[in-house]
Amino acid sequence: MKRNWINPLTDFPFNKRYYLTHPWKFFNDCWSNLKNAKMRIIRGWCWSDLWNMDNYLMEIIPDMLRTLASDGQTYPGREPFETPEKWHSWLYYAADELDSCKEENYEKKNEYYEAYIKRLKDWKLNAETAEEDKKYFTRDIELHKEAIAKRTKILSEIIKYFDWLWD
Repeated sequence: MKRNWINPLTDFPFNKRYYLTHPWKFFNDCWSNLKNAKMRIIRGWCWSDLWNMDNYLMEIIPDMLRTLASDGQTYPGREPFETPEKWHSWLYYAADELDSCKEENYEKKNEYYEAYIKRLKDWKLNAETAEEDKKYFTRDIELHKEAIAKRTKILSEIIKYFDWLWD
């Protein structure tokens, strides 16, 4: 099972070459990572988690639901989860639904994504490509609205069964 936790020893935003030419930035990032790790140990979260709480929660909740399904010892034992299989199935479903709402996952459904990124990397965004770019952004807005609706639905289910999320 893939864990999405940030590793304080490997969470560096720049490539190795940049750090070779900017060693003070490397030590600054090491220091920040260690401070974040200490704060996560003490509080369970750090400032960067707080500033990006939406992304942070979308990373940890699915992982926690999957871990509860795979390693959990109990299940509610009442309607609609009378059996462990039903409970575990719902936990995996909820985790998958939340994962599909992440921007990097719903962006893959945009049929204009690859062409747009290619133009962006090649610095070819201009008046000539404006119509193509508009298709990308229109589709992106549609996918984002779908993700919001799906996330709202699954989070309301999670809230409905919130008191059962323990082991």
